Amino acid sequence: MRIHSDTITLETGKGIALHDITQQLKVIINSSGINTGFMVITSQHTTTAITINENESRLLDDIRLYLHRLAPPTDHYLHNDIHLRDCPQDEPENAHSHITAILLGQSENIP
Repeated sequence: MRIHSDTITLETGKGIALHDITQQLKVIINSSGINTGFMVITSQHTTTAITINENESRLLDDIRLYLHRLAPPTDHYLHNDIHLRDCPQDEPENAHSHITAILLGQSENIP
């Protein structure tokens, strides 16, 4: 079995950012020399997610709005009580990002 590993680095910024990484994945596949198999895509951070869907602007807007309703950034989350946690004081209040990532999932397997 042949295995090829690669990394895509992406600046996500603040808020819900949706990025189409199709072209980067095609480059990785072509450079791997592997013709058949599975591609496993995994996020390396707990506040980001991987999902497969259409890249249509109105759908992307719908997804952002829906995720904001499910985990509003302005709600109170215990994780955001930075002063009660053992973490740097400049830690972001990002519980909503963790919850959103859990809802979407952090990996995909593509045949």
